[in-house]
Amino acid sequence: MKRTLLLGLLSLLGLVCCNSSDATIPGITAKKNYSEAHAEAKSYCVANGFNTDYYFLVDLSVHSGKNRFFVYDFMHKKVTDQKLVTHGSCDVPVSHPDRWQKARFSNTNDSHCSALGKYKIGARDKSGWGIKIKYWLQGLEKTNELSKKSVIVLHSWEAV
Repeated sequence: MKRTLLLGLLSLLGLVCCNSSDATIPGITAKKNYSEAHAEAKSYCVANGFNTDYYFLVDLSVHSGKNRFFVYDFMHKKVTDQKLVTHGSCDVPVSHPDRWQKARFSNTNDSHCSALGKYKIGARDKSGWGIKIKYWLQGLEKTNELSKKSVIVLHSWEAV
């Protein structure tokens, strides 16, 4: 079985049911139940030979000042870690007050936007613009198939 983690970069607006359960993630103002997303991720990982220990969920519908990057443990059926995460800038000027407020999406090369869909974490690489390490994200759907060409990567950032 491939030891690759699946990164689910989903807006989840249509996938999430809002009833309460143990799958609700603490620390989010509008409590969301990600049970359907977790089940879909597990099914996808099994069907495609991906890691079935953990997966990453990034919910860009959550405000950028709140945790929206989640590590989910399939075996224990719980979120084991959550962090802040940014989204693509979509070439909104740095001085614009809404630059990081609302995610915009595009699968167009050079858009500098986030792209929705499921990803596989690819090769580890060195970054050319100050970040020491990055991981290439391989888009697995039509909505993110240009991720490599668009340089959609997973990396740290001192501001976050």
